[in-house]
Amino acid sequence: MSFVTVLTPQQIASLSASDVQEFTTAQVKALTTAQVSALSSSAIAGMSTGQIFALDLADFAALGSAQLAGLTTGQLRVLGSGQLQALRTSAIPGFSTEQVVSLGSAQIKALTSAQIGALQTQDFAALSTAQLAVLSAEQSLGVSTAHLSILDAAEISKLSSAFVQNLSTAAIAGLGTQQIAGLSTSQLAAWTSSAQIRALETRDIAQLSSAQVKGFSTAQLDAFSSAQLAALSGLAAGALGTSTIAALGSVELRALSTAQIQALSTGQIKALGSDQVSWLTTGAVAALTTAQVLALDTVDIAALGTAQIVALGSEQVKALSTTQIPALSSGQLSALQTQDFAALSTSQLAVLKASQGPGLTTAQLALLETGEISKLSSAFVQNLSTAAI
Repeated sequence: MSFVTVLTPQQIASLSASDVQEFTTAQVKALTTAQVSALSSSAIAGMSTGQIFALDLADFAALGSAQLAGLTTGQLRVLGSGQLQALRTSAIPGFSTEQVVSLGSAQIKALTSAQIGALQTQDFAALSTAQLAVLSAEQSLGVSTAHLSILDAAEISKLSSAFVQNLSTAAIAGLGTQQIAGLSTSQLAAWTSSAQIRALETRDIAQLSSAQVKGFSTAQLDAFSSAQLAALSGLAAGALGTSTIAALGSVELRALSTAQIQALSTGQIKALGSDQVSWLTTGAVAALTTAQVLALDTVDIAALGTAQIVALGSEQVKALSTTQIPALSSGQLSALQTQDFAALSTSQLAVLKASQGPGLTTAQLALLETGEISKLSSAFVQNLSTAAI
């Protein structure tokens, strides 16, 4: 029988590093978990690689935080997955930053989610980008908002899409503006649940780049709240796909700012349905560029309400094509402000049709010069009201 087996925990605790170094691997193997847990941190630190390997998994599970703190980086680097996973979660905070940093990527990957969660925030913050890159989806469950909050944009960008996909809504909400800005399109695409999308703060949404917005799927963009859509920068709004634009409801459309409206391409404007056009605020209509106005279909023009027609400026009215002008109803024509009606070119006046005649007001007609009146069609003139005549 080896003498070490009869040593009490108290006697084991009094052994120096040099005493323990005299143990053979067979004697180390013979130690009970109670004896191993009694070893001092200095005695642990003095053990050779062979002695460390002689400990079984139960022995590793018996180590306390003070003993883990005693492990040298050289000892740590030789530990396998099973040995690391055997370590008690409650003992993990005993690791120093230097020890955590010394772990290889494969060793970091081997840690359980509970062990990852037990790392002190300063130790988690010290992980290299290579170590962060191997964190798995399962390990993300152990990461706290405190852990994530201390990572910078460059570090956040190294997390795997699988890890990011598994983040809780609380963790997502806890991400800072610069961290969100650092996420790649593949990382953002990993948030497939509407709850995760809705967890994004509006202040963070405002910092999304057009490339990031382009990376969102239609389903993800559909999950955006009206407040989130309203928070997009003009450039980011300009990156919305036509299918997303076509799916916007009245609340979402009315939430768009003038900067966002003006950032929309003519292709995006063409994607709007007539109902959607009718939902635009007067401010949004007034903000349309002449190119955007020209991109509206005739059914969209016909859908404009009286207040929206009034909101149009002279340059916008002048931009209407000879195809769009006939799409106006007599009521819409009469809603044009006199200075806007006066801005119509002779080619625009020439395409006014008979059914629009009753809409012409005396104030509008009074602004036309003789040469302009001569361009009005006979059918249009024939349909003028007696007051206008």
